[in-house]
Amino acid sequence: MGSGTVALSNGTTERLRCQATYVVASASANLRQNLRCASDSYTFELRTDINAEGGRVGGVWAEATRNMQGTISGRVSAGRIDAVAEGPGFSAGIAMAPQGARQAVSIRSQGTELSQVSITLTRAR
Repeated sequence: MGSGTVALSNGTTERLRCQATYVVASASANLRQNLRCASDSYTFELRTDINAEGGRVGGVWAEATRNMQGTISGRVSAGRIDAVAEGPGFSAGIAMAPQGARQAVSIRSQGTELSQVSITLTRAR
């Protein structure tokens, strides 16, 4: 479970409520994430499937509510992922960082309805 904010290109900022599930496979080299977030007027469902090898990450993403998909590439260092998600008409910087039992997720995009998402997820026990 988590919460955060979404900043839209029209200048509005709204609170988000989020739920995430993770599956780690292949000796922690593969991460699958499903992230669902909603505010009063904005919803997204992001799925990622990434692999890490030698300090690099790569994989695919899909956003179900807007029927978008693309690739992810970037770096992993000290458990933090800094990556770029790209697809037709879309590019965003993504940062994911662990903070104990929490994980901070930041998404920044230009030229789309979404300009920034900041989320803190807390691991369920």
